[in-house]
Amino acid sequence: MEHRKHRRLDKLVLGVELPEVHELKDRPYRVLGPRHRILFHDNESNLILGLLFGPKAALSGVLHDLADRGSGKWRRRGSTRKSRKK
Repeated sequence: MEHRKHRRLDKLVLGVELPEVHELKDRPYRVLGPRHRILFHDNESNLILGLLFGPKAALSGVLHDLADRGSGKWRRRGSTRKSRKK
């Protein structure tokens, strides 16, 4: 999901935009591409965001993860696609 949409969701639910949360969560995209969600898209990372930046940052992280899962492009850590045998 685009960061613009994540920020809109923040504003709608939390009353503020937290672009730094989305930048941090998606930073591995630069190296991993679409598989970047294997890092920082979990509850532990959201707790750390909360400790560093406050409770709204933790909630923003949860919203970020839920929105990404709803986008249909989410794959759980450790999941693999099974290839079809021809």
